[in-house]
Amino acid sequence: MKSVPATDRGRASLERILDTACELFYVQGVRATGLDQIAKASKTGKGQIYHFFTGKTDLVLAVVERQTERVLAAQLPYLTAMATAGDLVGWADFLVRSHSADGAPIRCPLGSLAAELTEDEPDLRSALANAFSRWREAIARGLAGLAQGGVLAAESDVAAHAELLLGAYQGGVLLSRVQGNTDPLRLLLEGAISQVLGRKDRKEEHGLPLGIG
Repeated sequence: MKSVPATDRGRASLERILDTACELFYVQGVRATGLDQIAKASKTGKGQIYHFFTGKTDLVLAVVERQTERVLAAQLPYLTAMATAGDLVGWADFLVRSHSADGAPIRCPLGSLAAELTEDEPDLRSALANAFSRWREAIARGLAGLAQGGVLAAESDVAAHAELLLGAYQGGVLLSRVQGNTDPLRLLLEGAISQVLGRKDRKEEHGLPLGIG
């Protein structure tokens, strides 16, 4: 950001700009969204956007940070309380349900930004890499709680498991978007959780059905 607002009015304008940019980038994509559209939808002005940001790239970087905070805020209640296999399934179920509303786009707020990344955008690449790193680490901390409780083997590679789960989510969202429903997301998360928990052919273990979504 180029400028931090010093007044309540300025902070309110900045919040409207960021919230609007997050929504429009999420629904229709970064490249399809212009600053004029963001200014109109946020009831601000293009001059106000340039007062806070040096340009569109600067605004996109701020949106990455805002969306990262939102993703983590929504999932941390599930991840920090993770103590049983049921808690892991509950987290996955939340992910599926968050994309199940009628008419809602099946997109990841961070994955959709990464999909538009080009080779000549190193700052955006770095910001997104940091965002996904924070997300993986949050998942890994949740899995560490399962290892401490004996649900996972003590020697489990929770970092690798977190990568697997995050990859299953990202791939599942992409395939679900193409298919138009959340079935691929559910199936991929179920498969990843089975792998993490050490399940093979059995659909149920420790009395827990793997029914997600």
